[in-house]
Amino acid sequence: MMMVQEIVENSSHDDSTEDDDDSNNNNNNRSSISSGFNVNNVNSSSANNVKRKISTSGIKFPDWDPDVKEKKVKKFVNACSDGNLVQALKLFREGVDINAKDRYDEAALYNAANEGHYYIVKFLVRNGANIDEPNSGSLKQTALWIASYNGKFRVVRRLLKMGANKNVRCSPFIDNTSPEEISKEQGFLQISEYIRQFDYPNYIRIKNNKKVREFFSS
Repeated sequence: MMMVQEIVENSSHDDSTEDDDDSNNNNNNRSSISSGFNVNNVNSSSANNVKRKISTSGIKFPDWDPDVKEKKVKKFVNACSDGNLVQALKLFREGVDINAKDRYDEAALYNAANEGHYYIVKFLVRNGANIDEPNSGSLKQTALWIASYNGKFRVVRRLLKMGANKNVRCSPFIDNTSPEEISKEQGFLQISEYIRQFDYPNYIRIKNNKKVREFFSS
């Protein structure tokens, strides 16, 4: 499979500094995803791999043939679940709704968070995925909740920094736990403590102040 680095532009300074706290545990997982990552960042050498197909070209997603739509959505959700960013990009460029759910009512973001696919999660949220949308059915678990449950620390950090609501609980029919509570129950104490201490408004304020300082020092 084509390496992600071959289809994405170089990382920006903002992304590398924002994720400094990820470096100690994830040095081997670094890639060149940019902080403003979206489908327009795909370079010209890979454009042919993500171009629209004739079957859906010029047709809005809601108007696709039902069979085509079901197959494309299934492939998209599976690609995100498998961590296949190239395939996910390809299908997104073809027009698949980033929040579409497959026949089992599962969305791409939930599945990517469940498997701990950091860059897939980042791509999905930055291109419009509903970050606090719970999975369908009786469980009502968000992407942050399932990442916390499975101990996917890096994904937990990224979701929080992208605005995920840490107070959204899963269904009362399960155990009505928050991400902080379920990670603690699962024995992921570092994750639980991180969630407890994380303050999104304060994080944004510090981040913006850092950008201002960098601007005036440049």
